Amino acid sequence: PATRSVDLTRDETGAPLKSEFIRGFEYSDCWVEDARLVVLTARDAADRGADIRPRTRCVSARRDGGHWSCTLEDPEGGTSTLKAKLLINTAGPWVSEILGSVIGLNTPDKIRMVKGSHIVVDKLYDHDRCYIFQNADGRICFAIPYEQDFTLIGTTDEDHVGEPGNPQ
Repeated sequence: PATRSVDLTRDETGAPLKSEFIRGFEYSDCWVEDARLVVLTARDAADRGADIRPRTRCVSARRDGGHWSCTLEDPEGGTSTLKAKLLINTAGPWVSEILGSVIGLNTPDKIRMVKGSHIVVDKLYDHDRCYIFQNADGRICFAIPYEQDFTLIGTTDEDHVGEPGNPQ
């Protein structure tokens, strides 16, 4: 649905808030279980002819005419080579490492690594909508229904410097 203004004095979303908050805005977003999304995407790709190789690492990828020539390493350490029309880097915070060590692009990247802080508490309210609160310093914090019985509370990101696998 389109974004709408909410009268917090009348709408159920106002009940858990302080009475000083009288107006809010509601917009639609979505949530997805990322592990399930990966499986469903891989299955869909396989149905369309893709060769799916779980737990296989791409150790080298170079442009070869109109294709990518990729060297893969399987879980047992064996290697194979294949050609692909398309290469998608899904390395998340390790995207720069893949660009350099696998693809051989040593150009400065435009990746900003960020981290957030989150806690999960018992369910705080009885509806399925989220809250986003603006802080005086410009950052936001949020409260999101999580699973069935919990609320996920968190802050927006801050820059992370260092190894992607070791945020503090």
